[in-house]
Amino acid sequence: MERNNDFFIRSTFRTYLIPTILALLGTTITVLIDSIIIGNFLGEKGLAALNLVKPVYFTFMTLGSLISVGAAANASVYYQYPNDDENGFPERHWHY
Repeated sequence: MERNNDFFIRSTFRTYLIPTILALLGTTITVLIDSIIIGNFLGEKGLAALNLVKPVYFTFMTLGSLISVGAAANASVYYQYPNDDENGFPERHWHY
């Protein structure tokens, strides 16, 4: 049983490793390109403004990712157990 679980964890990790690396690489390249363009056109003050706004931007991106992943998980449970109670929400959805 432990060997099957270990295989499942390793295969799942490998499945998500490349997309995660590509997403982080894309975000890093986007920030680098923004910094180059803003630095060339707006100078020091533009870069200062960009660096002040980056934490706010990443906070919103993180919250958006959390909400979308949670909504996707809830939707998958809903589609697996449709209409189990009178409100249209699966009974299992509320009991983890």
